Amino acid sequence: MATIRDVAAEARLSTATVSRVINNNGRVDVALAARVNEAIDRLGYRANPLGRALRRKRTPIWGFLASDIEAPFFASLLHGLEGQALLNDKLLMLCNTGEDLERERQYIQTALDYQFGGLVIAAASMTATELDVLQDEMPVVLVDRVSATYPEIDAVLVDNHLGAHLAVTHLLENGYRRIGFIAGPSDISTAQQRRAGYCSALVDYGIGATDDLVATGDFFAPSGYAAATALVTADQPADALFVANGQMAVGAYASVRDLGLSIPDELGFATFDDDLWTTLVDPSITVVRQPAYELGEAAADILLRRESVKDRKADEVVRHILEPELIVRASSCREVGS
Repeated sequence: MATIRDVAAEARLSTATVSRVINNNGRVDVALAARVNEAIDRLGYRANPLGRALRRKRTPIWGFLASDIEAPFFASLLHGLEGQALLNDKLLMLCNTGEDLERERQYIQTALDYQFGGLVIAAASMTATELDVLQDEMPVVLVDRVSATYPEIDAVLVDNHLGAHLAVTHLLENGYRRIGFIAGPSDISTAQQRRAGYCSALVDYGIGATDDLVATGDFFAPSGYAAATALVTADQPADALFVANGQMAVGAYASVRDLGLSIPDELGFATFDDDLWTTLVDPSITVVRQPAYELGEAAADILLRRESVKDRKADEVVRHILEPELIVRASSCREVGS
């Protein structure tokens, strides 16, 4: 592979002149620049962007710390982020934390060791995720979740309160009254906001929220199965389920199927996340659709903007909040009063 010294020898110029032409750094006589470009073409020289980035103390690598790469939400978010990374000559490294704080810490250390150019994180915890070591080293954007410990870090979010409020209000309007909620972990802001939206919809409708209709999961399918089973087999069972994310909804739906309950006649069903399976089952599932792809694009835009800011702490904190959409399908539409 040709080097910059090879190009300089071929063009019969100094490496400094060749470097200025390659990096478009400083004025170079047009004729000399043409000689450099002709030598590059003849030798098939390609610049090493990683080496150049290391000399500038930053690599062209962005990291994405996702909590669950199997979740379609994060896959879609990844596509949005990746598209912008490619357009801007960035490499994207995907890291699956599995909601594990220790694994998250290891990936954060990797980002520091390899001098990533930026990091996008779905934090495993509002309080225990450690981001202070990153703040002076690279741009950081939180996605889907915010950290109570680091309010000064940029974030791209969905209006989770609104999404939950829309779904629960819809269930109420379709005649369901004991709406069970399968919540996510209480130390994650997304879960807190969705629970608040669930409660506010009940209060707005004149029905108080009660703890016996809330079961907490961990955002993974087995916990959804256990929570749904508990809610629909209680002495005073739920007549509808609203699930806080798509993975738990998979487990919840399996539980309802195993118990032989009829949707929507015996049990209403709605969930966050418009995953593919929700349109393949019969009846199809009412969902709160999140603009995940757009979240990824927005996170990339913030990283690019922050790269050009010398003092990131002096700039205004970005809170980019996108609205979800309620997609009504058959699982929540029984006749009112039936």
